[in-house]
Amino acid sequence: MKIMDIASFEHHNKTIRQGITLIDYYVSWCSPCRVQATIIERVADDLKGKALIGRMNLDRHRRTAETLRIQSVPTLVVFIDGREVRRFIGLQPRETLTACLRAVIHSRNKAATV
Repeated sequence: MKIMDIASFEHHNKTIRQGITLIDYYVSWCSPCRVQATIIERVADDLKGKALIGRMNLDRHRRTAETLRIQSVPTLVVFIDGREVRRFIGLQPRETLTACLRAVIHSRNKAATV
């Protein structure tokens, strides 16, 4: 599964607006961020399109970091229809992210059938 590169603040807001989205906020010089990138690719493969996965380089998008109050990297945020529902700070294992997203997907599907 391809990871979306979030290119601007406006693109970010459009991306998270609908559905379930995981965004990995990183900076290029951060070693844990580089490790997180490979983990994110595996998470995207695990989910097979059930959630949108993206990455945003905060070196180029400081406005987004300020708006979302991101002070540490990597920071990963799960959104549902534009609303933040979960935030992870620091390097996260594949299992943690996959489990979180599967739980969010399950709860959303369950709510849609009620």
